[in-house]
This record gives sequence, structure tokens and C-alpha cells, in this order.
Amino acid sequence: MFKKNLYFAKTTEREISQVELAEKIGIDPATLSAKVNNKRPFTVAEVEAITDILKLSVKDRNAIFFG
Repeated sequence: MFKKNLYFAKTTEREISQVELAEKIGIDPATLSAKVNNKRPFTVAEVEAITDILKLSVKDRNAIFFG
């Protein structure tokens, strides 16, 4: 299950908005919102892109997306 609180802690730490992140991974901000709110699943490519953009460690990535 996606851990929204950990995800928002990392986006805040990296000072990146949801709109900016959505643009960087190539999806609409509304789609990202649906994924963050567990209404739609993240693809492997999206998880990889977010991991790179937010510079997540493997531990943080796993805690956020697979926790």
C-alpha cells in the first residue's frame, strides 16, 4: 500500500510540487493525485521516475510504494 505521508515528506524535502512532479514523469496532475490517493496504481516506470526525481534510497522507495 502506498504511504502518502512518507511520499509527501520527500516531496516537501525536495521542494517539488505535485504539478511539477506530474510534469516531470509525464502524467496529468489529476492522474498523479488519483495515484497518490490510492485510486489508481503506479506503474513500474512511474515508480522508477519518482525514485530518480526525488533521489529516493531503495529503503525509502520500498517504504513509500511497497510498505
